[in-house]
Amino acid sequence: MNGSYFSNPTFPNNESSMKNIDDKVEEMGRNSENLEDLFENNIGKIVKVYSCFKYSNEWRDKIFEGRLEYSNDKYLVVSDPKSGDYNLILIKYLNFISFNEKIKSI
Repeated sequence: MNGSYFSNPTFPNNESSMKNIDDKVEEMGRNSENLEDLFENNIGKIVKVYSCFKYSNEWRDKIFEGRLEYSNDKYLVVSDPKSGDYNLILIKYLNFISFNEKIKSI
């Protein structure tokens, strides 16, 4: 029907494709755990958390400065000693973190 313009699609073997996907998901989980462990090993350190909230005009790019109080796989808590505020920052909005002192590795 399509003549010689388009070739019929070919699909990889589903079993090998699923194995590759499972390996990637497992690797991503390990990386997430490593990041979480890195944050937990550095609780109490002074940080700058650079975040981006792309749908907010007021908070488009925001920097939170303060002490890293708590972390898990979903969010960080950073306290600002100057104002006494505590900021809960979702990991999905995290661009990067800058530490003002040497960090403890995993």
